[in-house]
Amino acid sequence: MELYKIPQDVERADKLVGPLTLKQLITCVVGGTLAYSIYVSFAPTTPAIFWVPSVLIILLLTLAIVFLKINHLTFPRVILLLIESAINPRKRYWVQMAGNLNIFQTVNLTASLEEKERVKKEKKDVLKIADIGQISQILDTAGNSPQLNESVQKPVVTDELADEMADITGQAKSEIVNKFKTMQSTST
Repeated sequence: MELYKIPQDVERADKLVGPLTLKQLITCVVGGTLAYSIYVSFAPTTPAIFWVPSVLIILLLTLAIVFLKINHLTFPRVILLLIESAINPRKRYWVQMAGNLNIFQTVNLTASLEEKERVKKEKKDVLKIADIGQISQILDTAGNSPQLNESVQKPVVTDELADEMADITGQAKSEIVNKFKTMQSTST
């Protein structure tokens, strides 16, 4: 059986010339060309005090872009993070929103007022359990505790709870009331 070399660190760029990757090599060539073109165009006609600083700035900036790393971040990335921190606020303040935000709420524009009134008249009582202990006992015993059946009153359906459940589920309130009635009849 032949041995195969498994690639390691595949996200790392390939080294082309010495420690330079293709991106670093292109950056060096562009920066060097720009510095050399400034030198060739200004050196014969102007004093060195005018063109040497610009050539040095371009060369140092090119070398910083290619080789400088600060806390394992490249120099361009550090500059972009500094710009981002200067633009964005340093502190964020939490402001509580007023009202309820329901992005999934749908509005039925075709429903008439008469149908809405009919649905309101069909509202019955919905399950109402006030004690958190009773709710936890129902969940723990899956509703099959004999002590629970004696202590818990039969579910009471209220108009407010029917409205809330209909708004949450998007079902008609009459369907919700019927489901609770069938739950009552099967639990006894």
